[in-house]
Amino acid sequence: MLAAAAALLVLLAAAPASAKQIHDTARGDATLQSTTALPGLATGQAAEVVASVRLGAPNQRQVAVGVRLGCGPAGLRSTHQVWDGTNRMAGQRPTVLRVRMLYVAPRAGDYACRLRVTVATHIGVRGAGIPLGGVTLAATPLAAPAWTARAVETGHGANVFVPLGSREVRVPLLSWTPTAAGTYAVTADTYLTECHRNLLDKFCPQGWHYPRTGRAVTRTRLLVAPERPGPGCSPRSSRPQTVVIDSLVHHLRVPHRLVVPLDPACGAWTVSLLASDPAPGTTAYVVGMRNPYTTAYAVPVSAP
Repeated sequence: MLAAAAALLVLLAAAPASAKQIHDTARGDATLQSTTALPGLATGQAAEVVASVRLGAPNQRQVAVGVRLGCGPAGLRSTHQVWDGTNRMAGQRPTVLRVRMLYVAPRAGDYACRLRVTVATHIGVRGAGIPLGGVTLAATPLAAPAWTARAVETGHGANVFVPLGSREVRVPLLSWTPTAAGTYAVTADTYLTECHRNLLDKFCPQGWHYPRTGRAVTRTRLLVAPERPGPGCSPRSSRPQTVVIDSLVHHLRVPHRLVVPLDPACGAWTVSLLASDPAPGTTAYVVGMRNPYTTAYAVPVSAP
């Protein structure tokens, strides 16, 4: 079965784009950078989609860059999206923004995924621009229809606040019962925003006294826990990741991936992010849950 699944695995990738400069537009529209097709998906079939954008140094002191990855029926607007974004400063070394999502076809048909990028000034001067050193977009349909793949994109509720010096705050991301026992890869890409004093900021909760500038020291890990703990039904956790976000960068995506055995006999499995704020940070941060910045999904890797 695994050999057949591997033989059916298809990789559809767009060739990297040549380096070019993108600029802000009058309406702040995101410009289409790449498209990849997902033809002939069956009802309920899933595809893992991965996009990357290589960013150079901007032409202004500070610019904001946004990335939107979306999938939907071919020829129509995207129905599911994942967003990313960060601030780039003049003189910074090139960096790569990487966005992942799992798209599940609601019905049999042809689908497509699109990658869009936007840039905007952060100093109130028109003409913000940034070079794109390369863009890739790849979609991998899963060829295991008997197994369950489950995904969630945030976009409702509120961002989760992680105060200075707090112990682990638990952020539930995904809960489901697999239809078959096996090994699953659980992915959670979490969007973290540092909280400083900014009247235009809509990410951090109001009513707190934030410093004008600072740095958040974020520590996050992934927890996969069963509904019914017992023999063969134990919680699993990824290694903690510590990432520093200063008030100039403001936003960063932190990727997590954990390969674990899951059994439906254990009941529903819940995927959570555990976030804390260890010393010596000077500002708090939030986990982005209000808009589709954070995503979590699980896909089968092998049978037991």
